[in-house]
Amino acid sequence: MKITTALPLVLLTCGISLAQVGVNTTNPTSSLDVNGTLRVRTLTYSATAPATLLAGVDVNGNLTEVEAGTNVLMIDNVFASNNTQTIDRSAPIVTATTINDLVALPSGPVTGFNMIRVRTTLPITFLTGVAAAPDGTTIVLYPTDGILTLLSLDIGSLPQNQIMPHVDLVIPQYQTAQLVYDADIQKWIKM
Repeated sequence: MKITTALPLVLLTCGISLAQVGVNTTNPTSSLDVNGTLRVRTLTYSATAPATLLAGVDVNGNLTEVEAGTNVLMIDNVFASNNTQTIDRSAPIVTATTINDLVALPSGPVTGFNMIRVRTTLPITFLTGVAAAPDGTTIVLYPTDGILTLLSLDIGSLPQNQIMPHVDLVIPQYQTAQLVYDADIQKWIKM
């Protein structure tokens, strides 16, 4: 008689431990299957236990882990952009005194800081423009072999490749200048 009573109790316990719970559904497909909205009433922020994962929802409504990528950081449960990525795009060694329409960026979207090493065989080089890029593209010009002078609105470059402001800019060797492309006015702007 003890075996007869124990067997149904064991089967009931196993059935409950393997059960799936459904809210607003009679056919749950996960451990917890909610057909409707979900609300958690008491979520608290803890600086000592910050979030380390993101959650998203797939096309079937399943909660899944989301990978943020290297350009997004989570600091104290707040998203921040990681703008420290540097892409070294060294230009070919220049032997002329003037560079017109420097092409050092790939076609398509360009992200991060794009450092362009300007290498020359001359002590002074003039740059009239940089090939146009998508709006907001940022580049850092870095002359490693001499002085680089950016010529403002110079006709040596196509209008959409020219550099503003309205004054020439001298960049000494081993110093940098940061430019951003403004697609509205189709010019590179000194930052």
